[in-house]
Amino acid sequence: MGGMPRSAIGGVKKPRIGITMGDPSGIGPEIVVKACGDGRVLSICEPYIIGIPSVFERAVRLVPDAGNYCLPSVLSTGTVEDGFGTGMVSAATGTASYEAIRMAVEGCKAGRLAAMVTAPIYKESIQAAGIQHPGHTEIIAALTGSGSSCMLLLHDNLRVAHVTTHDPLRRACDLITRVMVLSVIRLAWNFLLDYGITNPKIGVSGLNPHAGEGGMFGAEEIEAIQPAVMDAVAEGISVFGPLPADSLFPAARDGAFDAVVAMYHDQGHIPVKMAGFRKEAGKPAEFHGVNVSLGLPIIRTSVDHGTAFNLAWQGIASAESMIEAIITAALMSSRKDAKKK
Repeated sequence: MGGMPRSAIGGVKKPRIGITMGDPSGIGPEIVVKACGDGRVLSICEPYIIGIPSVFERAVRLVPDAGNYCLPSVLSTGTVEDGFGTGMVSAATGTASYEAIRMAVEGCKAGRLAAMVTAPIYKESIQAAGIQHPGHTEIIAALTGSGSSCMLLLHDNLRVAHVTTHDPLRRACDLITRVMVLSVIRLAWNFLLDYGITNPKIGVSGLNPHAGEGGMFGAEEIEAIQPAVMDAVAEGISVFGPLPADSLFPAARDGAFDAVVAMYHDQGHIPVKMAGFRKEAGKPAEFHGVNVSLGLPIIRTSVDHGTAFNLAWQGIASAESMIEAIITAALMSSRKDAKKK
């Protein structure tokens, strides 16, 4: 990877973006090759695919006009394609998925890549391979030695950071602490500033119905969330809450807030996926949206959907979320470079 070229258009260097294969049993390889042939992607960055070359060679054959398709540089993980099926849980595909992530992280840490974008992995396959992390963000945090990190979903003007994600709901409630909520507020605030939003405003959701209704429906708002909001205000952050989730998200959609801090996975995911869901008659569903990891020392974005085993290796999967994720990573990288100058 050390000798990778850097191209330029109009004298401006385009960032090198590493794009991982994802789980080869799912739609990852297909959406990666489709995205890397898209003009919107090629105009803004230099994509480098990371994974198993033979998998991508098969995926290219799913692309319309495959004979005229030019596959971008493929950085091989050295993993052998062996025992791979379609739409199945497998330790082999879990290992292959992980190796692509590890190689992308190494490239970013060494400065050979400006950012990494990840195709979806299948958590059961990752677990079967012996990787004891529940998701991408946790894997990358471990590989980079990061402390505080969180997931943010992005679609149009909806930006939602999560205090908890891949935790059982009963445990997630116990994880809503003053320290955790304040940490995510800070991460969201810094992201908005880095994203180029001046004077951002953040809305913080309650955990319980009606944001606890003064303690009638739960004490988390009084004991943890409100104190965290007050701490953030004392630091100069423009933040409001806790607010009932059912009124906060429509307000954020309409521009009242630049970001929302959600307390748990589904509270934050459902509004973004509802906003980004597209379905036309006779076509597979599309999800428009991007997953951004906050608090990491490297830039990482991802698609806002899963492996879609039911669509895998049929040539019908939409690459729109992957395209958006790559563009977001490239823009974040360019802003980061501009701040250094």
